[in-house]
Amino acid sequence: RLQARLTEVSGRPLTRTNRVRLLRDGADTFTAMLALIEHAETEILLENYIIRADAVGRAFGEAFKTRARAGVDVRILHDPFGDPLSLLSLHLQFRGSRARMSVYNPPRPTLRYLRAWRDHRKLIVQDRARLVAGGLCVADVWLGNCVRQCTWRDSAVLVEGGAAAHAAAEFDR
Repeated sequence: RLQARLTEVSGRPLTRTNRVRLLRDGADTFTAMLALIEHAETEILLENYIIRADAVGRAFGEAFKTRARAGVDVRILHDPFGDPLSLLSLHLQFRGSRARMSVYNPPRPTLRYLRAWRDHRKLIVQDRARLVAGGLCVADVWLGNCVRQCTWRDSAVLVEGGAAAHAAAEFDR
């Protein structure tokens, strides 16, 4: 019954052919994410709430530009509500590349915009075969373990298998 309910709620069938590895902190997660970008052959999709123009954000920007120049379809979905200045920095980073960035629920000076649903998904999908999903935004503050420096810490998972195709289809939607 649980499997049937999960399928009903998610709108996606259960996939049983996945390998999952825990990524314990920012160093593990960003290393895995950058590897997905580097090894993408046809497509790389990133969906994130905060993408800063700091060292981590610039590393991602360069990796995306490199893959876009190599003919990989690079698409980024960003919700600028998490960091309004990042929208400008992202446009500047990707200027002159074939990477495509879309803004989730673009800013409008209305109360309805401020109360609207936000996109808090943190996801990267490579070639619809591998993905990293978790709680990390793309910024220096998430680099490292954060247990000693912060009051919170985020983890992620690297998934290889059928779930990646479902995540990519949700990204497309």
